[in-house]
Amino acid sequence: MRCSFFMPRGCWCLLQAPKSINSGKALNLHPVFCVYTGTNYENAPMPVTESNDEQLRKLIFEKDRVMVKFTDENCPICKVLSPSFRRIATEPTYQHVQFVRMSARENPVSSKEVTMTGTPFFATYRKGTLLDCGVVSTEDGIREMLAKLLKDNS
Repeated sequence: MRCSFFMPRGCWCLLQAPKSINSGKALNLHPVFCVYTGTNYENAPMPVTESNDEQLRKLIFEKDRVMVKFTDENCPICKVLSPSFRRIATEPTYQHVQFVRMSARENPVSSKEVTMTGTPFFATYRKGTLLDCGVVSTEDGIREMLAKLLKDNS
């Protein structure tokens, strides 16, 4: 499949759908090969990881810095922020942050743990500890939370 995909140079990439294409869920395409730069992304890690309650618990202790976006399929702001969130996750400034997306409805334990008040709800973790959380409706809001996450190396 060939399609336009936002990459740092705005190049054209060959895209691949996940193997579970008939799952009925939203289709998340990921780049395989950049025609412009010749970069092979086939074995590159996905910038945003889909997770659940159990996986998140492991992830926040495995990674030093984690940002989680809790979404709801009926949330229009979640859909608007989705491209920004994915793009931010690919920026070199945030290469040491693990970006995670979770369904708020399908993961009640994590949603309750951060006292989620609406969507899109973001939470940041540093070394297994909740650092910051709240409803964020702009790209600038996401970047402010990330700045706090990166600010202190303690």
